[in-house]
Amino acid sequence: MNVFVLKTQLPPSDEVRRECHDAPEEIDAELYLRSLADDINGLSIVRNVDRSGFVLTIRADIGIKQAELKAAMKPYFSGDRFCTLRFVSLEPVA
Repeated sequence: MNVFVLKTQLPPSDEVRRECHDAPEEIDAELYLRSLADDINGLSIVRNVDRSGFVLTIRADIGIKQAELKAAMKPYFSGDRFCTLRFVSLEPVA
């Protein structure tokens, strides 16, 4: 099993106001983080996701490369979701 650490963050509020006209006034980070973890856990290449704050530990199938996992998660950080959570980094755990 390959293990990766995904770091996320809330977007800066001034950026949300400027770029995300339909974004809620106050972002419920817990709701979006829980949803993100559930979505990633639903990927066929992922076995398990644990979350601690804005950091997700992802256990993926053996042989899954960092780039492959990142590509699979890309939709979760675009479109409307871009206004609620931002991708910071995805790193393999040695």
